[in-house]
Amino acid sequence: MHFMHREHAVFGTGFRNMSDISGKGVAILWFICYICGDKIRRLGTRVPSFVPWPFEKTLIERNLKETEMMDAAALRLKVDELLEGTDLFVVEVKVSMANEIEVVVDRDTASLDLDTLADLNRRIEQTLDRDAEDFQLTVASAGIGQPLKLLRQYRKLIDQSLEVVLTSGVKLLAVLREVHEDALVLEYPEKVSVEGKKRKETITVRREVPLTEIKTACEYLTFK
Repeated sequence: MHFMHREHAVFGTGFRNMSDISGKGVAILWFICYICGDKIRRLGTRVPSFVPWPFEKTLIERNLKETEMMDAAALRLKVDELLEGTDLFVVEVKVSMANEIEVVVDRDTASLDLDTLADLNRRIEQTLDRDAEDFQLTVASAGIGQPLKLLRQYRKLIDQSLEVVLTSGVKLLAVLREVHEDALVLEYPEKVSVEGKKRKETITVRREVPLTEIKTACEYLTFK
């Protein structure tokens, strides 16, 4: 009886016993096989699957993205080796499906000049085999106003102004005072109520903010 209820739920035929399947059932099963066969013919060389296409497409894109990330990780290791012993470091490496490579670097002590970037571009290109696979390589410095990604970037900005957006949505314009492995120490002005006074007074708040509570942080330039 349980089996027959399941058949009814799947095929929607309204069969009450196995003998009812003889005529209608064969026709319905033939129709299902025809539809599946038609899908396989339309797929061509693509592996047939009963996974709905939107989900199938998502799986394909995720697999391609994982491959892209693996390539970027391997390239990052090469660049890290080239920069070993210098004050330069890799911020990010991106590789598109069209083999457009972007390497973003930064420096501990000063801003990057064009000659340094051009020299690094040549050195990276020498580690790659253009005959095996063509590519387009761009080496750039981490731009002002771009979100900071590494603790090493924060450390070079101690005592400088940052624009910080917290995960709560609060935006702070603060001076970076300390950098820890899991938090930043920020100083920023805040207006507070003072007992006995109508107007709020501005005080300097020193606050340790966990990195997990920071959505984005960017270098902030002031022109005086």
